[in-house]
Amino acid sequence: MPSWNVHIAHADRLLEKGAGCLGVDIHYPDAFLLGNVAPDVHVGFMVPDYSHKVRYGRSHQSYPGSLPIPSYKRYQRNFMGGLNPAEYLLQTDFIQPNVSYCSDEQRSLVDQRQLRELIVGIWCHLVCDHVYNAHTRAFLRAHHIPTGEDARIRKQADFDIYGRSLDMNCLPEASDELFAVAAAHPQYGFTHSDVEQTLQVIQRIAEENRQNSVSSPQYQMLDTEFFSSAYKEAEETIVQGFMLQKHN
Repeated sequence: MPSWNVHIAHADRLLEKGAGCLGVDIHYPDAFLLGNVAPDVHVGFMVPDYSHKVRYGRSHQSYPGSLPIPSYKRYQRNFMGGLNPAEYLLQTDFIQPNVSYCSDEQRSLVDQRQLRELIVGIWCHLVCDHVYNAHTRAFLRAHHIPTGEDARIRKQADFDIYGRSLDMNCLPEASDELFAVAAAHPQYGFTHSDVEQTLQVIQRIAEENRQNSVSSPQYQMLDTEFFSSAYKEAEETIVQGFMLQKHN
C-alpha cells in the first residue's frame, strides 16, 4: 500500500486543481484529507493505539490475498450509491450518523456535505491503494520476484522513500467539526482519540518529509518508471471521478 505521504500528496494535488478543473469543488479540506488516510486507521498499519479493529477486507473493500487489491468500485457500490464522487457530493439524501460513536452534541455539528467529503476522501484512498497495488503485482510478475515478506519489506521501503520526494502542502487540522464528522462516519467508528492520534501521525510524517526530502529517490526493488506510471494512473482516475458525467 502507498505510504500516507503519497495519499496526502494525491489529495493535495486534487485540492490544488480546484473547481476550475473539476466538476465539483471540495468545501471542507480537513474532512477530505482525513478521509484520504481513514481506511488504514483501524487496521493497525499507522496508528498505534486505535480504539478497535476493523478487518482490512472491510475497511478497504478488498478480497484476501498475499497482495490484496482494494476495490474503489466496490466501495462506490456499497457506500456511495454507485455514484462517482462528483455525483455523490451533489446528493441531498440524509446520511444517518453513527449513533455508536457520534454523540447528540456532535450530531448538531455534522454538516452532510462535510460527511460526504470525508467519504469521497476514503474513495480516493482506495483508488490509490488499488492502482499502486495492481502495479506492484504486475511489476513482481514481470521481474519474476516472488511475493512474500522480503518483497513486502522492500516494496514498503521504496514507497517510503518515494513519498519523501512528494510535497505535503495541505494537512488536516483539528476542530470540533472534524471530530464530529469523523464520529458520524457510518462505516469505521472513529473515537476522539482515533482522530487525534491520526492527525499526530500525519504531522509527524509531514515533518519527516520536510527534514528528509529527496529529489532523486534510489529504490531497492521498484523503479522510477513504476512510480511515474502508477502516480499518473491514480491521479487520472481520481480526477475523472470528480467530473460530472454527461447523461443523454
